[in-house]
Amino acid sequence: MRVLTFALFFLFVVFGFAAAQKDVPRLEKEKARECQKLFQEIKYELKQGNFCEKDADCRAVAIPEAHQESFGCKEYLNQKVDPQPILNKMERYKKECGKGVLWMEGACFAPEGVVCNNKKCMPKMPENLPAEAKEPVKEAR
Repeated sequence: MRVLTFALFFLFVVFGFAAAQKDVPRLEKEKARECQKLFQEIKYELKQGNFCEKDADCRAVAIPEAHQESFGCKEYLNQKVDPQPILNKMERYKKECGKGVLWMEGACFAPEGVVCNNKKCMPKMPENLPAEAKEPVKEAR
């Protein structure tokens, strides 16, 4: 009886482990989808929070260094938008999804201020930059 019980237990463990291994790719795909969804939520909230009528409506929000690889150095938001919930989501993204690969290292710069341009907050560029450097960067698709 003991041998039969042990054999059944052993088979249960072996088949249970094998079944769990089959789910690994499915779970990885699900996690990747969840990470992509969270990333898109963060980017959407940043975009929604970037609105203005005048320069005084805007502020630069420094992105913590731990999140810059995924989200860049700064974001520009309306003064009325609380950035903390977005920063909290960035923290969750880093913990659950790891590092991003979208931002170029060394691409951070210190703008001279923040301006409202076409109802969007953006950095005020130094006057001595070449014209092509002042062109807005097109968003990656």
